Amino acid sequence: MDNLYSSVAKVLELTLSKKSSLRTAVYNHAFKNKKQLLRLSCETLKYKAYLNKILDCQNVMRHLIKCQRLSEQRELCLILVYELVFGKGISIGDKQIKRAILGAKKDILTEHQNLIDSGVDPETAVSSDTITLPRYARVNTLKNTVEEAIEALVTQEYEYLTDVSITNRTKFKKFVEGMTKYQFFVDRHLPEVLIFSPNVDLHECDLVVDSKLILQDKASCLPAFVLSPTPGSVCVDACAAPGNKTSHLVALLEGKGEVWAYDKDRTRLQTLQKRMEACEAAIVDATNFDFLRVPLEDFATVDYALVDPPCSGSGMVKRGEYLQKRRI
Repeated sequence: MDNLYSSVAKVLELTLSKKSSLRTAVYNHAFKNKKQLLRLSCETLKYKAYLNKILDCQNVMRHLIKCQRLSEQRELCLILVYELVFGKGISIGDKQIKRAILGAKKDILTEHQNLIDSGVDPETAVSSDTITLPRYARVNTLKNTVEEAIEALVTQEYEYLTDVSITNRTKFKKFVEGMTKYQFFVDRHLPEVLIFSPNVDLHECDLVVDSKLILQDKASCLPAFVLSPTPGSVCVDACAAPGNKTSHLVALLEGKGEVWAYDKDRTRLQTLQKRMEACEAAIVDATNFDFLRVPLEDFATVDYALVDPPCSGSGMVKRGEYLQKRRI
């Protein structure tokens, strides 16, 4: 297990220092069991703020600083405390580390219980450097207008906030954190994107179920918005599946023209086809093929091309990535 803990510590170091994304750090590491490495890295990051609260306890640190590696490597401390508190216990061969962490075990568990007794939730504990991300949803203008979507949400007892114009990042953060669960407003850059409280779960909302509202992060909405194809144009979506950006393209085209959607993954393309049907994106011609192998002359009539390779997390913030401090 020593090798696993050291490997996770390296992944956390690269991720938290912004030198690499979580997934890149995992898959570039020499540790063979990538699934095990990713799982422990994600779980430790998930509880990072809570684990730091435990490590900030003087009674805990007085034991850990006796070991040079632990005193110099906070990431390794996080992993070992996670294993003690939430995992299956520690299995480690390094005698110095083992002596230090087991010496601190009683104080670690005591501090853990103190935090629980004081009402701190391990999963929602927030560190001082955490930025709260709002929930984003794009109105599918193929099935309803922005005004109709807002009206429908209001009838479902959501509160529409008008005239919200915040340009300062710090003020935006405070505003989002202060929103009540069912409040929402229109994004100032993307008029078809609605911003909701971080605390709301929209998955069972009628508009989402009916594909009138698409759960899609703002960053995922930007490529099609920036491209802004003229209605009636022919567009290529080069890496199309699972289809959030494809349906956005069709909406910007107002359902007029053509969208040639390519993806070389058959399963993902089938997902795209189902989504296009649900979104009423009828002008999409989906093809299971690598667009890089399409003869250039086949694109002679194409007006616009959207090339956004996989890694966007299917329109949502990726697993693990939300655990890192980031700009909104």
